[in-house]
Amino acid sequence: MQIQGIHYYDGKSSRRYAAALTLDEDGQLRVAGEWGQREASLEEMQVSEPMGMAPRTLRFADGAYCEVGDTRSLAALLAAVGHREPLSVRLQRRWSVALFSLLGIAAAVVAGYVWLLPAAADYIAPRIPGATVASLSAASLASLDEHVLKPSALPAQRQAEIGQRMAAFAATQHFPAYKLNFRAAPKAMPPNAFALPDGNIVIFDSLLETLNDDEALAVFAHELGHVSQYHGLRMLIQGAVVSTVAAVYLGDLSSLVAALSTAMLQSNYSQAFESEADLYAAQALKREGKSPLLLVSALEKLQATAGKKSATKDKEESGGFEHWFSSHPSVARRSAALRALAD
Repeated sequence: MQIQGIHYYDGKSSRRYAAALTLDEDGQLRVAGEWGQREASLEEMQVSEPMGMAPRTLRFADGAYCEVGDTRSLAALLAAVGHREPLSVRLQRRWSVALFSLLGIAAAVVAGYVWLLPAAADYIAPRIPGATVASLSAASLASLDEHVLKPSALPAQRQAEIGQRMAAFAATQHFPAYKLNFRAAPKAMPPNAFALPDGNIVIFDSLLETLNDDEALAVFAHELGHVSQYHGLRMLIQGAVVSTVAAVYLGDLSSLVAALSTAMLQSNYSQAFESEADLYAAQALKREGKSPLLLVSALEKLQATAGKKSATKDKEESGGFEHWFSSHPSVARRSAALRALAD
């Protein structure tokens, strides 16, 4: 059995020699050409794995090798001397194994996203040094003050009244340390409040103009729920991982696809955090003898002020496309959950 048209390299230079590969009667492989010849048993040579129709190589112990383009003839020759491809190669040729491998990879990715990544973030977040958390929060607030927010126009007396009311509420609870920050937001921004990881709570003037004091108290408890559960840090960790993975696997295809995928995945994490913070606030309100319906009232007023149409709310309620790109669950879903807790 002989294969013509192969190439031989001596391993000492880049020069290519024409050669023929022959299987002798005694089972020896002989590579021969005008340059000479050499022999070796299959056990003494290193055979490359098949890669589609790409040429395969047979390497001698001293580094010399021959390159065979006729892979079918080579496979027949190797079979004749009892060569068997590695298990990994044999498995790759079975579509059922390839299918189950793809399903296994998909299952591993889903499990990592749903369980492993949140668990890792939940473990890491409380262990980040306080100085680091404070530095991140201070930098974030400073950036917002410089580019987005404005000093509060709320009278100092009114700020003090709100601060005292929230401090009295916090005194009866097991709330984390916090600091209130009153700010005015651009007119285009809806009434809002948000929590930074170190316990700084930012409350917009417009929110206090929209809600009564009890409803503002419910929002305050909700924001402290984010601090207590380390949502800001967990979101930072989870978002960084999701963004990195999306960029690696989708960045070459389309930056738009990567951005949309990242937004969707991160919004699901954010929705879970909002539900946790709602539960935290509801429990705190009930311990104070107040109804979780205060938070429902606050949410509905804020939604109305933000100008959301009921059609959009209905789409979110029905699990429509918009739901996947929303950082918060729909007000209807949140209200239903809070009403159940109020019963």
